[in-house]
Amino acid sequence: MAEFMMKDMVEKMGVKDDFLINSAATSTEEIWGGVGNPVYPPAKSELRRHGIGATAYTDFSGKRAVQVTKADYARYDWILCAEERNIRNTLRITGGDPDGKIRRLLDYSDDPRDIADPWYTGVFDITYSDIEEGLKAFLGYLGYGQKKYTKKRTNIKMALHIVLVEPEIPPNTGNIARTAAATDSVLHLVKPLGFSLDEKSLRRAGLDYWPYVRLEVHDSLDDFLRKYEGRRMWLSTTKGGKLHTEAEFRDEDMILFGRETAGLPRDFIEANKEWAIRIPMSESTRLRSFNLSNAANIVLFEALRQLGFPGLK
Repeated sequence: MAEFMMKDMVEKMGVKDDFLINSAATSTEEIWGGVGNPVYPPAKSELRRHGIGATAYTDFSGKRAVQVTKADYARYDWILCAEERNIRNTLRITGGDPDGKIRRLLDYSDDPRDIADPWYTGVFDITYSDIEEGLKAFLGYLGYGQKKYTKKRTNIKMALHIVLVEPEIPPNTGNIARTAAATDSVLHLVKPLGFSLDEKSLRRAGLDYWPYVRLEVHDSLDDFLRKYEGRRMWLSTTKGGKLHTEAEFRDEDMILFGRETAGLPRDFIEANKEWAIRIPMSESTRLRSFNLSNAANIVLFEALRQLGFPGLK
């Protein structure tokens, strides 16, 4: 539905020549023997109910399901997904998202969420409404459409990711959790941890912010890297080749910090040295590094500053 809804919108705006719009599945459930199924009949009915399909540009009669390919990543500027599951499947197919092209459509709206899947709900008008909301917000982000949607250019709900690899001191992690909650950032903890997640000092440092922390816990650094293969990752280390202010941060970037006593693994830094950044310190200091929670705040807020403090006030 989304392909033809967007085609209908840009055609009515008179800007269809600015776009190359297609749609593809992230699985092969609707493809049999190499031949895709046509548009699902209830979806056709919903499109027709809104007057879509009457022009040559929006005609969906010959549309059949195809699966997204790795080549699509190079061909298109944006790959917009209906739900988080689609994003995970697409990342497996494309081998990652180094250019930050893969997004959930409704993340451009004022209410980021998955689009209601009519395969499970059977309610196509709600799905149509969700898609319409996301498309209008996305077109506003690009500078098209009604003025009331253009505010999304500076109000997209994005997220940076703070990744603590084998943290050891509970109050440091608690303070960083509080920062993550206050900035809508995602906090990742990579085991082994030097504490229990129900430890009092950890909870005390995070105060009552813990329910608002978007937390992911990973069994090991290898597990984390497998899950997020292809994502942009900055390594905060005293051995970084450039300053943290010289990094060009993007939304959804991941910023990794090592444990308090040893930092990130040396071989990991060496294998990714072009992504290694450091916070400047006095040349005469005898200190090895900043406190972990201070370092996380310094780098995170530089990234947020570059992005225009999205969603913050």
